[in-house]
Amino acid sequence: MGDSPAGRWSYLSPDRDDREVVAFERTYRNPFTQMKALCWRTTEDSAGPQAAQRLRALRQSAEQIAGAPVCWQHPNPPAPPVTWGSCIAGWVGVLLVITFIALVLLGMGRLVVTGAELVRE
Repeated sequence: MGDSPAGRWSYLSPDRDDREVVAFERTYRNPFTQMKALCWRTTEDSAGPQAAQRLRALRQSAEQIAGAPVCWQHPNPPAPPVTWGSCIAGWVGVLLVITFIALVLLGMGRLVVTGAELVRE
């Protein structure tokens, strides 16, 4: 996202510069990042009629995507759904790590036994 204001002031201005609005929407591609970039912290109605309408429309767009209410203080997108594929991939990863650790321990044990046999000779 960066720190560039990329048209965020024009987004709420009654005298909008369409090029700045396009730059803002290109930089902040979804309603959640747009809400974060605007940093709105008070009621939508305190912005004046045109800005309030734009703020409400932006929040409602985010709520439509989220399927739940979204607030200006924490405009976070919904978490992706957990699927069987992601669960299986996670467990396969865990099993691979456990197998690797077991093989390392077996190898180290073998080295200890071999070293002990060499010392006895």
